[in-house]
Amino acid sequence: MLKTIIFALSTGLFSAAPSSSPAGKGFEQLEGFDAIVVNQINEVLGMSRLPSGMGLPVEPGVYAVITSDRLTIFDKDVAAVEGGQRFAGADQPAPESGANCPQSVFDGFYLVWSRVVDEARVAALDIPTRVLLGADASLPAKLFVQTAYAAAETRPLSPPNLYMLVNGGRAGLRSRPFFLLPPKGLLLPSGQRPLGLRVTMKGADRFSVSAASPRFGRVVEATSASELLNILQDVKKRNPGKETLIIDASEGGTVGELLKVVMMAQEEFSRVVFALGQDVIIG
Repeated sequence: MLKTIIFALSTGLFSAAPSSSPAGKGFEQLEGFDAIVVNQINEVLGMSRLPSGMGLPVEPGVYAVITSDRLTIFDKDVAAVEGGQRFAGADQPAPESGANCPQSVFDGFYLVWSRVVDEARVAALDIPTRVLLGADASLPAKLFVQTAYAAAETRPLSPPNLYMLVNGGRAGLRSRPFFLLPPKGLLLPSGQRPLGLRVTMKGADRFSVSAASPRFGRVVEATSASELLNILQDVKKRNPGKETLIIDASEGGTVGELLKVVMMAQEEFSRVVFALGQDVIIG
């Protein structure tokens, strides 16, 4: 287990130490940020447990890993996961976040960001702009999105850029960017003619497709990934200029299924936004 992580985000140079001895003995030198993250993932989860998919190279930032029993930010356990299904204390949502995540997860990220800000100030570095989230593919997607909201809402000044960590096979550890709907939803002017296309995950290969635009005018159900893809392709043909897809994880689905929808839809919708039931309202 990594006990100390010393990072210089402006240079990309990192060292990890399993020992806190005054003489500095026992330091393990690792070249590059991604090597540290892979080391950590293998320690607490295992690369094979990440969802499989393509992505971008991993760049430095704050990172967290969700396993079947805990959430770890860097090398620190900050929240327990009960039965691989929910965060401990999930019935105590953080009021500061609009109830998008449990208080324990919110507090964990708040503390980490505070320490990162202090270290950045001492080392004359910028506050990290990225958050990288890895999770066991079999976990509920809701846990992943709750963690993303906590990470985004506790960062000082402005939300970070968010990335899902994926197992790229021979390419190694990779990352996929995603966005979040605002914590209290989004109000858009009708003059922009937005679509607000949403896929709500209902469980294993069960989805509903809807849209904020009254022009869509219906809710379409899909009972397989191929059926969902056909629906999305049809929507794209009718709305060729629209690039954003909202994926709602509030009602079901796993982290692996969440990535599966992202990968499946990427040819049609290049911008992916995760949500936990927040609405897009066209005013």
